[in-house]
Amino acid sequence: MSGIGAGGDGEINSGSVYTLSEFQRRVGLGRVGMQTARRQGLRVIRQHNRAYVRGSDWLDYLESTQGDQSSKS
Repeated sequence: MSGIGAGGDGEINSGSVYTLSEFQRRVGLGRVGMQTARRQGLRVIRQHNRAYVRGSDWLDYLESTQGDQSSKS
């Protein structure tokens, strides 16, 4: 699955775990975009003062919100 944000240049794999900064770089989401995604259900794991996103959580999030964007257009 390729990144969807304007600056996204990476791929998110369901079996991988990404640091928050790497995840944001790959999908092209900034601080506000991440805040919105988290409010809408994207799970961010905090462990030992660091934040991570599982690729499977991102794909689940995309599935659960896929109709949200089309209804706002």
